[in-house]
Amino acid sequence: MGDSVPKFTDERRSEIRRTLLDVGAEQFADRGLEETAIADLTGEAGIATGTFYSFFDSKEELLAAILRREAEHVYADLRVVLKENEDDPETALRQFVRVAGDALVTTPLFRKTISREDRARLVEELPDTDILESHREKRDILVPYIEQWQQAGRITDGDVDTIASGILYIATLALRRDEIGDARYPTVRDCLIDWMVAGLCT
Repeated sequence: MGDSVPKFTDERRSEIRRTLLDVGAEQFADRGLEETAIADLTGEAGIATGTFYSFFDSKEELLAAILRREAEHVYADLRVVLKENEDDPETALRQFVRVAGDALVTTPLFRKTISREDRARLVEELPDTDILESHREKRDILVPYIEQWQQAGRITDGDVDTIASGILYIATLALRRDEIGDARYPTVRDCLIDWMVAGLCT
């Protein structure tokens, strides 16, 4: 007779899931997907290794859920920046780029997974996941404000998606911070932001 799957209350299931997400975030940021074993994840949750699969189908699915959770915090921060500065597009755009860019290098899990093959593995193992579509999510947050500012004559006319993509591309400069050098990076970033603002804001 095979091992039965333990039965948990809804509260206990929620607690275990939260623990797996929290432990997974630490382990994946430290070791990466390949070097993290299921047993490393289940020990702190107080469950057997096999029980992991009643919560997630794979380590890849767990990592995708963790990245989605972390990304939602960034999206919330971006919404706040835009909402608080909706009458000041110059400040809104400057802060949007800084927050989006800083998240790539100050969030340990983002920083580690970007530099490893973890994200490529997610695409391979979970082709239908939307976790890697952060560009689209950020664009969807930004586009309504660009449209609003264009209608008010606060920024230049032009294709909204192209403008949004250009703004988001500047935010990815953070991924080149090591190449640019920590001392020079803020100056280079601010220079690009100045050019963007001068070209867009009227």
